[in-house]
Formats: sequence, C-alpha cells, structure tokens
Amino acid sequence: MRTMEKRPQLEEIHQFLAASGVMISLLQRERESQTESAPEVGMKGSAESLIHAGMNKWRRDGKSEEWIQARISGIITRKQFTEALRLAVLNSPKSLYGQATDKLYTGLWKRTTDQLRGDLDLNTGQNVREHFGRLALTYTDAAEQIATIMLGNKETITMAEAMQVVYIAAKHIHKQAQATAKLLGMDLVTEKPLLPKPAKKS
Repeated sequence: MRTMEKRPQLEEIHQFLAASGVMISLLQRERESQTESAPEVGMKGSAESLIHAGMNKWRRDGKSEEWIQARISGIITRKQFTEALRLAVLNSPKSLYGQATDKLYTGLWKRTTDQLRGDLDLNTGQNVREHFGRLALTYTDAAEQIATIMLGNKETITMAEAMQVVYIAAKHIHKQAQATAKLLGMDLVTEKPLLPKPAKKS
C-alpha cells in the first residue's frame, strides 16, 4: 500500500471506507491492543487517519503491502456486494448476509465459514478474511464483484434466487482458484502446501 499512498484514487478510497464505517471494528481492536508508546487515533479522526490506522495494524501483524492492498480492495467490494444483496432481496431476514457468505465460500472454496475457521485455527467470531492468504483475498474479491454485477442486473428476486446467483459467481471463480492452487502447490486460504494425492493402487 505504500505505492498506493501516492495514487490520486487513495483519497476516494479513504472517504468511502470512512463513510461506510468498515474500518471502525479494526480501530476498536487497534485501540485495545495499543501500547503506551503508541499514539491513539480518535474514532472521530480524518478519513486518512482511519485508513492508515488500519494499515498500520496490519503491518504490525506482519502483513505484506500486497496483502494490505488486496484486503482494502476486498473491503470495498464486500460493501458493494452486501448493498447489492440488500437491494435485490426485499424483506430479507437478517441472516441474508451470513447465508450469502456461506454460499460464496462453499462455491469458491468448497468450505463453509465454520470449516474455514477450523482450517485457519480461529475461534468463533474471528473474521476469516483477516487470516486469508493474499491470493485467497483476491479470488474472494473477484467472486463478490461478479456476484454484485449479476445481482445488479436482476429485478427484485427471492432469497433462494439470490443465493443461487452468489453460488454461480463463486463456482465460476473456483475453477480459476483451484487451477492456481494446483500450479503453486498450496491451499490459497491457509497458504499451506497441498497434501499429495494418494498413489493409485495397481
């Protein structure tokens, strides 16, 4: 993201993230974990201070600049995706976003959110995307972008129809993600080496 800091579109990203509130939970966790020597960033700070506080938190966690860029892109896409769901499915239950996320992960990674938490050794409630590998973030972003476009092309639809749209988009990207994982020899979510397939019995 240091290279991104010089780009003119960064201020637009700052404003979008600050307005949508997507960095607030990161900042709350950040404030809880700050040392006495670390300056505190106010929750009412500028858009730039909000985004940079999140970026600095990720850097302290050892995330690469490429991972941070992919994570921020994914946050923006996620906001657009959930808004597309809200507009497409009228009178939807509060569980819509959770169910859509599970449907996306099932189509893309062949695992539910709970299964991904297990693979990443996370506790219930921890955000799996904070622990995804960089390429997993990129493919998840792509799947949600496609689903967002597809949902936007629909009139009002039922929840079941929306879930089908999400699954189709995710399944499409799954093929590419699977091919990349095979090429690199690693699980893109955990970034661990893929287990070798058992030899066929003669």
